[in-house]
Amino acid sequence: MVKLVIVDDETLVQIGMKSMVDYEAMGIELAGVAGNGAEALELIGQVHPQIVITDIKMPRMDGLELIDRCNAEMAPPPLFIVLTSFEEFEYVRRALRANVVDYLIKMELNAEVLTAALRKALDSLAPELPTAEEPVGDMFINRFLNQLLNYIYTDRDAVLQKAGEYGLDLAADGYAAAAVALDFSVFEERGHRENYTQYTAVMNMMEMALSKAPKGKYGRGYAVAYSEAVIGVLFCFAREDDTEQVCTKTLSHMAKLSRKYFSIPLRLAVGPMVENPALLSRSFACAQELLGGAPADTVVFHPGTGPGEPGSQLDLTEINQGIIKALDTLDSELFVRTIERIALYLREAGVSLEKGIDSISSVVHLLIHNLDYGHQVLEDIFAETPRSYQSIYNCQSPEEMRAYLERLREGIVAFLTQQKQSPKNSLVRAAQNYIRQHLYERVTLGDVARHIDVSPNYLSATFKKYAACGFNDYVTMQKMRLASQLLREGNLKVYQISEMLGFDSSYYFSTVYKKYTGMSPTETIAMTAGRTHDPEEAPAKARK
Repeated sequence: MVKLVIVDDETLVQIGMKSMVDYEAMGIELAGVAGNGAEALELIGQVHPQIVITDIKMPRMDGLELIDRCNAEMAPPPLFIVLTSFEEFEYVRRALRANVVDYLIKMELNAEVLTAALRKALDSLAPELPTAEEPVGDMFINRFLNQLLNYIYTDRDAVLQKAGEYGLDLAADGYAAAAVALDFSVFEERGHRENYTQYTAVMNMMEMALSKAPKGKYGRGYAVAYSEAVIGVLFCFAREDDTEQVCTKTLSHMAKLSRKYFSIPLRLAVGPMVENPALLSRSFACAQELLGGAPADTVVFHPGTGPGEPGSQLDLTEINQGIIKALDTLDSELFVRTIERIALYLREAGVSLEKGIDSISSVVHLLIHNLDYGHQVLEDIFAETPRSYQSIYNCQSPEEMRAYLERLREGIVAFLTQQKQSPKNSLVRAAQNYIRQHLYERVTLGDVARHIDVSPNYLSATFKKYAACGFNDYVTMQKMRLASQLLREGNLKVYQISEMLGFDSSYYFSTVYKKYTGMSPTETIAMTAGRTHDPEEAPAKARK
């Protein structure tokens, strides 16, 4: 079992956490409790826990010093879950840099919150545990949200279904997208790697401001990594919300934190309201148009609809969809055709250098967020170029810009060809095809391994490496996607779908479904049945 140590100087907190969840049922052994960092350091050295939950402010040795000492003196150090208050953000920022798994706000601590944090820690330990599968992780969530901002989706139900599969609640009466640009010009002689580290820190801060704040304090939404210096924020509104006030309050708070803790000014722009989440890409494009003239740390709003839709000369919807499809199917010819359309647009449309760089940059960031290890793939393609793939921003002429695009095309084509020809990649695709064709059966690792004539252990290891998630996770994700589709169609009862997909009981099916989608099967049915309003009808206050 995984060992856990709890560290807090308040006896009541210790007692509450010891009894708050069923640790044994989660495969966790409560190996000890300490009242301060000094006691905890000694205890950790004795029992060697894999997970430690620690308060920040304690006598003799605080939580951050405890984390630093463990990281420096132990190999491997335990994973940490930090207890703090919402006001102690400086401590949280430092803790994040120390690779803390999660932090919990004491005022909001309950069994559900604690269980979620422990599961996150267990998922992080998964590669070290012999029976655990690698988790799907947040990479796929950011990929979905990034696609939502890049004209990939056109159908409301498709967006809501995909969001449900990732446990995201995008059901709302209205939506808006904000573009937040980090102004790195305040730093002199700093490389793109240092900027990326700061970008990640600000991104984490924004995610926490949206998800960890007390309920109702800030807007409901999600932060998404969009480009090297721009973060997207997707806002979801209820009909009664004062949308402008919510956006201003939330984004102003983020700007204040970015200045205070990272010394980075933010330019913040909000696109027009839309009633369909599939149109968030248009709202985001409008917001991006405002960034250039937006003053630092001041929230500006787009006056209305119109700009931001795919242009007549270069259809961003088709371009982005072509790139995504080429990556998903390893179709190098489709990728070449799509890039050639961009090159033709740059040659014949009289596009300015700045506009051309923006167009190519959007392709680069689409690749980053839709290729597994996209950053590394692009780093390899531009390994001999100063500033690597960010050299697009150094282009001084149309010729340099076109040369960059040509190198990008050749590099991605070589990568896709290599992936397609790889026997191991082909093996994984064969396994995935078998799984998708047998979702109404109990698909086991052994079944699939026998079908493609390899050992189960080899298939498991290869699947993890080339599919970016474990075998069991992939099977379950595919079953939950199908379950979500069947539930939304409304023709079958929950227990019938459970039996059809090979689950032992409807209770277990419902538990797994909620873990993967964030809602119960009955909630999915109710949400689908309750969507009676016209999706094209704008919310009352959302027309501001």
